[in-house]
Amino acid sequence: MNNLSVSWTFLGASMAIILGIGQLLTPQRDSQNYTAAGLLFCLGCIHLVTYSQNIGYFRVQPILGIVQIPLFTLLGPLSYFYFMRILDARFTLSARHALHFVPCLLSFPILLPYLLKTHEERQLAQLDYIMQHVPLWQQFPNNFVVLIFCSALVYVLYPLKSLTPLFRQRLFLRSHATVVALAFILCFSITILLVIIYQFNNNSALKTAVTVLFTCWIIAIYLVSQRYPLFLATVTRNIAQAKYRKSQLGSLDIDSVLENLRLLEQEEKVFLDEALTLPALAEKLGINTHQLSEILNHHLNTSFKDYMKKLRIEEAKKLLLQNPSQTVLTISMEVGFRAVSTFNAAFKRETGVSPVEYRNSHLAR
Repeated sequence: MNNLSVSWTFLGASMAIILGIGQLLTPQRDSQNYTAAGLLFCLGCIHLVTYSQNIGYFRVQPILGIVQIPLFTLLGPLSYFYFMRILDARFTLSARHALHFVPCLLSFPILLPYLLKTHEERQLAQLDYIMQHVPLWQQFPNNFVVLIFCSALVYVLYPLKSLTPLFRQRLFLRSHATVVALAFILCFSITILLVIIYQFNNNSALKTAVTVLFTCWIIAIYLVSQRYPLFLATVTRNIAQAKYRKSQLGSLDIDSVLENLRLLEQEEKVFLDEALTLPALAEKLGINTHQLSEILNHHLNTSFKDYMKKLRIEEAKKLLLQNPSQTVLTISMEVGFRAVSTFNAAFKRETGVSPVEYRNSHLAR
């Protein structure tokens, strides 16, 4: 690989890690920011390993040859979570999604035989890779490693099916931001696919293409986010509209459902349950998930996540004033927030002030 491509590899890896750090420094961050940070860190590390290989550092530290395998077990789930948060407004992360990371834990005992090799034996494996272009993953149980790469492909491709209604109804032509967002998603998918395919085909031209595409994508994501700060939100909104064009409500009595929803809010205060999900609330109302999601989107102009958050913030505002001796942490847990940092960020986004500032300003009157 020529010096220019090596430089691009390092540039892309460094920018990915820097942008990942930027996601963690966002003042009002949520699970989507953490998912994006994890994905960017993962991609950055994969390219740093590639950079180390290209400059010959693998010969000094052949242990780096296996680092990419656990990284790829993370790449698939992180890509899936990231895309689903963008492409499906109803998608929320829960504890059960932790199961997607089990293969990452399993990869370490699988790689143990290679780890137990001597330094010289690992160097010989590296030499086979460099001189004969034998992929390093052939040093390990083939079925397991092939499964990792294939599952990563599925993880990347599966969420893209959500784009189908957008193209069928030509809603992607509504705005420049939507077109830009779609181009971003598709280019990102192609880049990850090439990164995965490269693991099976050690081709210098393919390696250069992956490096250039990845670095260009990283640069583009920064520039586009400056021009269209909420450009990905346009895709989420348009997909939701496309899905609901064919209404799921039929002859459903909307007024009755809204009244039952109000009773669940005011009398049972179901929103205080931090484990409450869209399917669980739909079951309480006697309707299906799609119907509840459509009612929230089209009749209350909100999503389930935002709806729950607003109700919890309203309840917190009451408790802050009614119970001035209670700590913000206690109140945040009472109203259904799992972390006080998330509560503080959501409260400030809704009211413009922190919970402490809200309490002090109102009690001082």
